[in-house]
Amino acid sequence: METEHTSRIEARGWALVTSLETSRGFSLTLTAKRSGFNGLSISKLGDDVRKIEVKTVGQSDKWFAVNGLRGIERLFLDKDYWIYFALLPENIVVITHAVPFLQKQVKYENTNAQLTDELKHWLASTKKVSRDFGLRFVPRVHLNIRVPIRKMVKQTLEKPNNAEWHDVVAEIWRSGEKWERDFRSPLEEADDD
Repeated sequence: METEHTSRIEARGWALVTSLETSRGFSLTLTAKRSGFNGLSISKLGDDVRKIEVKTVGQSDKWFAVNGLRGIERLFLDKDYWIYFALLPENIVVITHAVPFLQKQVKYENTNAQLTDELKHWLASTKKVSRDFGLRFVPRVHLNIRVPIRKMVKQTLEKPNNAEWHDVVAEIWRSGEKWERDFRSPLEEADDD
């Protein structure tokens, strides 16, 4: 059996997220590679704009990677940054808040303040070296996560009232005949009020 190329799988993930956002009344705009995120999700009224990173989850759901200084900076430090996980072949989109997701999923929660300070220092130093010497660093962060994405989805859907994932997972959507929302965090509902 021939394996599907990674870029084709990623394109299917983007198509799934685009379909979801369009059905919700949002438009997606791709951004430049150096922006630190790969898209903007904008409501038709323009009152809700999200900086998003789309991660397509095919076979492996235990890790993901982020490339570039700005991407790493946004992922760890930008509270307005969202990660959309497109699960294939399930046709599920999991919308997460990036910083809480990382704090829960990546093994740094006990040293969060220290990591944040060290990461800010490393980013500033790397940017300075890049500027001063005309170098272009394109680092890649490979993040192993504690609870695989599919297991996180299962836990969230089986016990929607359990607050364990409420600050991390904003919504879970499933594509079938039409898009159906399987989960919405009570914290998101409170923000709408």
